[in-house]
Formats: sequence, structure tokens, C-alpha cells
Amino acid sequence: MVEVIPLVFTNLFYVLVVNIYDGAVVSFSSIYWPLFALLTLGQVTIVGLAHVFTLVGGGHLGLTTLLACSAYLFFILIGNTYVPVEEMHYVYQGLAWFSVPRYTIETIMLMLYGFGRCPAEKGAVPAVLYSMGISEEDFGWNYLKLGVVMVVFRVAAFWLLVRKVNGGRLGQGGGGKKERSLRLEQYRASRLMSSN
Repeated sequence: MVEVIPLVFTNLFYVLVVNIYDGAVVSFSSIYWPLFALLTLGQVTIVGLAHVFTLVGGGHLGLTTLLACSAYLFFILIGNTYVPVEEMHYVYQGLAWFSVPRYTIETIMLMLYGFGRCPAEKGAVPAVLYSMGISEEDFGWNYLKLGVVMVVFRVAAFWLLVRKVNGGRLGQGGGGKKERSLRLEQYRASRLMSSN
């Protein structure tokens, strides 16, 4: 996971800049570390999804870009931003499980408006959280669900990579003995034709 190293260094400074509530104070009681962990986990999950689209695209930059942009826009639409997930059709509710923007936006909203930051009536939930259908109990679960989605995307990318390396077959190690000898014969024949 070499791609994590630049994300970590970038996020350390980025969160320090955007943390408007705690200023330059970096303590365990601030939102610095939860926001840092959320952004890093979300970005690593998106990179896993990008690996999947790169392997599905088969080296075609246009197709890969189209898949990535379409999927991310779809994830934003079903990510509890415009329509609450509970009001969607059950198929979209299931697809919303894989929405990275859903978990990141919900968790950031909890950091901004939950845990007593936004004063509400005693025992009441702030209006923003109420309209999104999230509560403070979702905070830890969103991290866990984002981690599960990251593992799913990484496993899918690994599976696609194994299939691509093995020529579309799983468990055969790049083809059988007959296929290798046939490829060798074709290679020799092409070399013979080119030398003549």
C-alpha cells in the first residue's frame, strides 16, 4: 500500500488547515485525529475502487474515466446527501452500503453538529442530523462500514488482477502445458516468417 504514504503526509497538514474549531491545537479531544483517520480511510477506499475501474477498463483511459466519474457521482446521489437513505428504494439502500461519500459526509456532519457542538434543545437532535437520519451512535459504525467497503474494493481489485494475469482463468497459473507449448510454437513460427 505504497499509495498510503503520500496520503498520510498530505492529510496531516490538510486537517491542520481545515480544523477551524480547534485551531492549531492537536489533541486527542479535538476533531483532528478522527478527521485525519476518516479522510485517509476514505481516500484509500477510493483508491481501491480506482484499481477496480482500471482493471475493468482494460487500459482504456476514456472508459476508466467514464466508469470512475459515473460511479462517484452515483455514490454521491445515493450517499444521504440529497435524499435520506431511509426514503430510497431498497435496491438503492443496498447500493448505498458501498457509497464512500455517504460514510465520509455523515461522519463529518457528526463531527460538526454532533456531540454537543451544535446546541439543541435538551435531548433533541440538531436539525441537520435529524434531516439526514443519522445519530451520534453512527459515528463508530461509519468508520467500521468504510473499512469493510475498503476491504471489499481491495479484494475485488485483487481478484480482477489475478484473472487478468491468468488470462481470465482462476487457479491455472497462467494457462496449461498445452497452451504454453502452442504459444511457443506460434512464437517460433512468427520468428521464422519474419526472418524469411
